Amino acid sequence: MKNIKVSIICITYNQAEYIKDAINSFLMQKTKFDYEIIVHDDASTDQTIQIIKQYESKYPEKIRAIYEEENQYSKGVNISDVLFKIAKGKYLAFCEGDDFWTDQYKLQKQYDYMEQHDDCMAYVHNGWKIEKDKRVVYNSRALSVEAKKYGIEDAICGLGIQTYTNSFFMRAKVFENRPNFLQYAPTRDYVMLVECAMHGYIYYSPEKMSAQRVTANSSLSQIWGQNPALRKEYIDKQMILLDKINEDTAYKYARVIEKEKTNQMFSNILARKDKSELKQEPYRTLLRNMSVKRKLQYYSPVLFRALSKISRVIRNEKRNFEMNVHYEEF
Repeated sequence: MKNIKVSIICITYNQAEYIKDAINSFLMQKTKFDYEIIVHDDASTDQTIQIIKQYESKYPEKIRAIYEEENQYSKGVNISDVLFKIAKGKYLAFCEGDDFWTDQYKLQKQYDYMEQHDDCMAYVHNGWKIEKDKRVVYNSRALSVEAKKYGIEDAICGLGIQTYTNSFFMRAKVFENRPNFLQYAPTRDYVMLVECAMHGYIYYSPEKMSAQRVTANSSLSQIWGQNPALRKEYIDKQMILLDKINEDTAYKYARVIEKEKTNQMFSNILARKDKSELKQEPYRTLLRNMSVKRKLQYYSPVLFRALSKISRVIRNEKRNFEMNVHYEEF
């Protein structure tokens, strides 16, 4: 492959249970262009490496694998930044090792749109939320019921968190000259869309074309659940990052950034169930003005889970998922 148009970036660590689904979903893509698959293993201690090597041996013309001898994440190295430098594609597509794509034409759809709209820097889309073993498909609400364009203020207000990282499809040139605030980012899903929005708009499609395991082993949400202090550390770093974004954009979005800082702190306080903090302003007002759904989730989690289960049955999410996902490769 000499004319690679898209580089798929897959970062994995101890995801032997899931990595086959991820790689198979890359290989099933039907495209009119060449693409490469870059799989980075961050020194896994389970069978992830052996599985990747099997695929690498079978598809040497398609898959490039990188194996770390020492875990880079624990050293504070942001792996995606390293992979950007070796990617050959005009566009970058992302999917972590515990997630997968569900539409055979996902890459082609994103590629076609981006080729026709030079001012679009990223294409993201809706997806499925599933249990790690696929037995449960959770309710998944689209960010917008119609296709929509988003800008820098939307990105600052958490577009990268509200959307699926496994839906990201971006112009590689965006990441050739990185902003100063990048060095303060605790993770890249949030900040990558901010970077893209600084150069053009972000296109959102409500079409479901990927699946995210919300309770997968080694996922960030699971790690935070086991160690709330790590979540607080993440939020503290996000506060610093938002201040740096404010500086680098000459305080043009100061109002939006301050509001986002408050919202992120509020979400963290809710997760920690810190009642003393919730009594203080502005969190007290935010708590009072929460949606009924979010209040129910906070005050009555057991009832919320029961109602969510009933909703899933009524909406038949599992059947919709099975009907719309290509299973022949899984």
